Amino acid sequence: MWVAILGLSLAAAVASLFYLVSRFKKFLFIRKLAGEKKGLFKLFSWLMFLPLVVYGIFDTVNAIIVLLHLAVFWLIADGIAAVVRNFKRRHRTNKTDLSNDNNTDSNQLADEKDDVTITGSPDDSGMKKTDCSTGRKKPYWLGLTVLLITAVYLGIGWYNAHHVSITKYKVNTEKEIGAESLRIVQITDSHVGTTFDGEGFAEHMKTVQNLEPDIVVITGDFVDDGSTKEDL
Repeated sequence: MWVAILGLSLAAAVASLFYLVSRFKKFLFIRKLAGEKKGLFKLFSWLMFLPLVVYGIFDTVNAIIVLLHLAVFWLIADGIAAVVRNFKRRHRTNKTDLSNDNNTDSNQLADEKDDVTITGSPDDSGMKKTDCSTGRKKPYWLGLTVLLITAVYLGIGWYNAHHVSITKYKVNTEKEIGAESLRIVQITDSHVGTTFDGEGFAEHMKTVQNLEPDIVVITGDFVDDGSTKEDL
């Protein structure tokens, strides 16, 4: 089962990578770097993900997590942007019909694609010069927003994973427990070796001792693949 889950995750990560590369081509700085060479758009877009791919060799799970989160947020943003563009286009069309205006320039501008357009004009030798235009003078704000949201979201997740939180519960029971009350401390999802090392876990155990528990229970994901004997 875990092999199937890992396989599906890898397939989703690869699909996400191709999708994100197609999005990164819209960034203005990549268009400027590519200049008039259209083929360089993909090259520079792929190079942007090279550090993440290299990181994935050493930490595959976290690299997949980053890719999937970024792709999901970008898909949501693209969907919202498509709905907004469609609404604006319909509103503009209705307004044009009501005013009986034959000028369709606004509709043509709305239908323009973000892809690179190639225009040519003959030079003195009779050959055509190729002029590579980005078709977009403004920064790719949607992409920048998605990157920011993803960074903040994953940053919050990283912080929560590396900082232990304490939640207190009070449970009443009519069963005989052999004492007037019991204080039970449960430690879960420690991921020793990933979120913190053995020394860090020892520091958290001091916090547990200060709670003066009668019973200590360790449950769920105590160690990870990266855990070592030194951590334990």
